[in-house]
Amino acid sequence: LSGRRILVVDDNAALLASLSAVLREAGHEVKTAADGAEALALAQSWKPDFVLLDAQMPRMNGFEVARQLRTLFPQGVMKLVLMSGSPLDETTSRGAERAGFDHYIDKIHGFAAFEKLLRDA
Repeated sequence: LSGRRILVVDDNAALLASLSAVLREAGHEVKTAADGAEALALAQSWKPDFVLLDAQMPRMNGFEVARQLRTLFPQGVMKLVLMSGSPLDETTSRGAERAGFDHYIDKIHGFAAFEKLLRDA
């Protein structure tokens, strides 16, 4: 498995720090953003392979960031992964699909699922 470029976007500083540390230890190149605007700027300049987006953030939520990224980067170029602290219900699932997300993980049990995603990519 070669390292991936991963942008982690979350307004929770502790989660950002722990998730990025784990991903770096796994051999990935990681950058972080604390909000949607910062995420958009970083994604455009750095062009990560994966963007992990928190669903709920102030000012611009993960769905809005995903919609904007998807207009700039097709699915084959950049994978968008929705991270949420709550289980994915039908409405959220449809919204995530419409926004252009490729995958969904929940923050509580999601890391193993994300590692599998990286391996399979």
